[in-house]
Amino acid sequence: MAAADAVPAIYTIYTALIAAGGISVGAILSSLNDWGKDRRSEKREIGVDQRAIARERATRREETSWRWYENRATFERDTALELQQELYDYGRAFTLVRHADEMSYRKSGKWGIEPAGDAAEDFRVKTVAINRLRVRLFDATLREHIMEFRNLCGKAIGEHGSDPADAKQARKRAQDYEIQAWVIFDTINEQLGTTIRKAFESLDPYQVSELPQFPSAISPPVS
Repeated sequence: MAAADAVPAIYTIYTALIAAGGISVGAILSSLNDWGKDRRSEKREIGVDQRAIARERATRREETSWRWYENRATFERDTALELQQELYDYGRAFTLVRHADEMSYRKSGKWGIEPAGDAAEDFRVKTVAINRLRVRLFDATLREHIMEFRNLCGKAIGEHGSDPADAKQARKRAQDYEIQAWVIFDTINEQLGTTIRKAFESLDPYQVSELPQFPSAISPPVS
């Protein structure tokens, strides 16, 4: 009788253990499912954050690139505008020195011997000014043309002749140099005008189809 009573008791215990085990397995599976959902959600959030960071970096780089481009165009425009005015002043000073030489030649028969006074000093000052601005230009061809113009003017003023024969030849050479100088001056003026117009146009963001890349030597890091 006692053995018969023990069988249902053992069965009850086994049933309880199996049920408990089932509950534990269910709880574990549920927990794993929740963990998986959390991980997928976390990955999605990380992906969204990374894309947002990438977009922010791209925006900052574009803004920095535009500022660099704008600063370069502004610098080029301002340099060209100032240089254009200095070249006009330089040409005026050159003309005054040449006029002084011509008047001296007509009075004394000598060429380039007597100093041109204030005009000569003004010419020297303007020579320094155009040299200072010339080296700032990005256009190598324009820099070379300005140097050629300056050298021709210097040669025209530097010609000397003390006796009548030498003075006549020196005057002729000075006139030839002057003609060549004014021819190249017209070319320079056109080039400067083009540079100024392009600089103004490039400052309009709606006209810029693609911003230039930074030169690697000056490209700032974007974190």
